Amino acid sequence: MADNGPDTTVRSKPIMERHLQTMLLAIATMLIGWQGVTTFNLSQTSARQDERIVHLTQQVSEIHRELRDQRDNYVTFNEADRRFREHRHELDAINSRVRALEESR
Repeated sequence: MADNGPDTTVRSKPIMERHLQTMLLAIATMLIGWQGVTTFNLSQTSARQDERIVHLTQQVSEIHRELRDQRDNYVTFNEADRRFREHRHELDAINSRVRALEESR
């Protein structure tokens, strides 16, 4: 004996409800696909930026190395001033010797 009560009967869904569910499922699928493409593009962009950062880091290291090498070619202001005073002192000593020789003639 089959019980055909209102609680056990299977009612078919209206056509509009099925179309609405299909449209919502299609929209959800498109959103998931769009998210996948966007994530893929962002990961590619991130990889390119990582490569650029590595390249720029290498360039900065090279520039630092070149600056250290060039630093040995230049004299600091204090060192130049000290050398100038030494040369000036030597020049004054030579001038005083020349004067002494000229006066002794």
